[in-house]
Amino acid sequence: MKKTLLLTAIFFFLSSLLKVLPFGESRWLSGLGGAFNGGASAQTIAAGSFYSLALCNDGTVRALGRNTYGNLGDGTVTQRLTPVQVKTGASGCVTYLCNITALAAGDQSLALKSDGTLWAWGWNANGQLGDGTTATKLTPVQVSGLTGITAVSAGAYYSLARKSDGTVWAWGYNNFGQLGDNTNTQRLTPVQVHGSGNVGFLTGITAVSAGMNTGGLGEAHSLALKSDGTVWAWGLNNRGQLGDGTNTNRTTPVQVSGLTGITAVSAGMYYSLALKSDGTVWAWGFNWYNDLGDGTNTDRWTPVQVHGPGNVGFLTGMKAVAAGMYHALALKNDGTVWAWGNNGSGQLGQGTWTNSTTPLQVLTGASGCSTYLCNITSIAAGYEHSLALKNDGTLWAWGGNGNGALGDNTVTYRTTPVQTIGLCTVMMPLPIELLSFDASPVQDNNEKYYVSCQWSTASEINNDYFTIERSQDGKIFSDIGLKKGAGNSNTTLYYEFDDQLPYTGLSYYRLKQVDYNGAFTYSQIRAVYIGTFGLITIYPNPSTDGSIQYIVASEAGGVASVNVYDVLGRTVISNTETLEGGVATKKLSTASLSSGSYLLQITNDNLEKTQKQFVIK
Repeated sequence: MKKTLLLTAIFFFLSSLLKVLPFGESRWLSGLGGAFNGGASAQTIAAGSFYSLALCNDGTVRALGRNTYGNLGDGTVTQRLTPVQVKTGASGCVTYLCNITALAAGDQSLALKSDGTLWAWGWNANGQLGDGTTATKLTPVQVSGLTGITAVSAGAYYSLARKSDGTVWAWGYNNFGQLGDNTNTQRLTPVQVHGSGNVGFLTGITAVSAGMNTGGLGEAHSLALKSDGTVWAWGLNNRGQLGDGTNTNRTTPVQVSGLTGITAVSAGMYYSLALKSDGTVWAWGFNWYNDLGDGTNTDRWTPVQVHGPGNVGFLTGMKAVAAGMYHALALKNDGTVWAWGNNGSGQLGQGTWTNSTTPLQVLTGASGCSTYLCNITSIAAGYEHSLALKNDGTLWAWGGNGNGALGDNTVTYRTTPVQTIGLCTVMMPLPIELLSFDASPVQDNNEKYYVSCQWSTASEINNDYFTIERSQDGKIFSDIGLKKGAGNSNTTLYYEFDDQLPYTGLSYYRLKQVDYNGAFTYSQIRAVYIGTFGLITIYPNPSTDGSIQYIVASEAGGVASVNVYDVLGRTVISNTETLEGGVATKKLSTASLSSGSYLLQITNDNLEKTQKQFVIK
């Protein structure tokens, strides 16, 4: 007699917690190799909080990836694994947003129209859309009172804009002074950024950049480039990201120390980048993840020069920079891309998950270049993913893809570039409609566990076969079986495949459908846990808000001992927790802990132990 293991496929439970799992619909989208019409045609790109924007040559906007707060502007909150067109909203265009000349992406999206007006959509809890409300918008609304805008930037719960007269305007969250108006007051409509020392207003500005942040803290800083080549900064300064030699927050602009001849700036999470007219790159602020590219992980309160590859010399010949959350990109005059910093999601484009303290050249991936990515005209860095636009208008992406921000119709993390499909083109009919795909652990009569993968289709067109793929980390998948498809069908069909040798612990399954012409699509990922007692994950990790949550699986439940140990093996937290049978999420206060690495250990009634490390920042 078969009995279903307590930990059945836990996809929906884990999807909001584990970055390798998607949020969206279970229906299949069109696949690679012919599911969309030909080449892309984009001219500007922006990377935000697990989503991407692209400006097409016709002035329309495409969006893809996470859509929890309407970031994609398509009137829904459904994540998209391939591009969708941003709708008109209140913009006055017919059906879709039009006449756009510039874009910005954060947790909210901004689009600049050719008439100098600014349009916004997405998350608005802190007024970052600038329409005088705090209501989230699923399609574009006009930012109140702004005309003559020439540049925009979307940050962590706030926004910046530059006017044609060289003044800067800001709105949204302001707890750290990032609006530069000499207050910490949140603004629902734009206010003008004050001058240094709160004298007059900031003028002569040619570019602005708003810092990013994740984890709901809204900690951010702002950068502005003056026409004389100097850089000015304000807002949060806890890691020296303002570059004035202190770690004091500023509610009005201060000059970044020692920088002249600057042509571009970019604000990341607690750190800053600047490009000099001589093609060198300078960085300052937070350096835990090697964000500054100087061969160290030491924070810098004033600018240091980014070193060369292999820590030899300095990076030169650059024409653009982009600061992501904890990784940085630079575009060279020869059209190659260089990356450094955090690589936990493959965002450095090296075919690995290893961080780098100095710049590395991004590999070619599927781009058609020989060894390294080539012919790039612009770059963008998001929270965990990277974008590069080629001179033929095609978009290439790599790194974090848990919400589909790369646009390759999967949620697979990519360590080298893949092409965003269907960009600036019209979608064709879907080749297959998948009704369901599930993966569940089952125990047979001999008490041996296997994973049952079951799926059904409502219709099939030119469907050759399915392959079942499995992964231990949700990033790298391998084939474990094949099922022949029906070719063409208009009736509901059911399929099943049993993995007789599953992994113990947490693993991931997905389905790949292949057409006769070689085109293929992926289903969403299903997570399966096999075991009687285990600590599945800890989040956020690193933690910065005085608490962590952990997911633990326990077949029988009961009272468990919960202990936290420091690096010296000392017990720093000890308590008990009642575990429900099955999968449970528990919260643990870490407010008493100082910054550092710790071990969380849980022991059940049978003295079985399970443990994982976590970091407090």
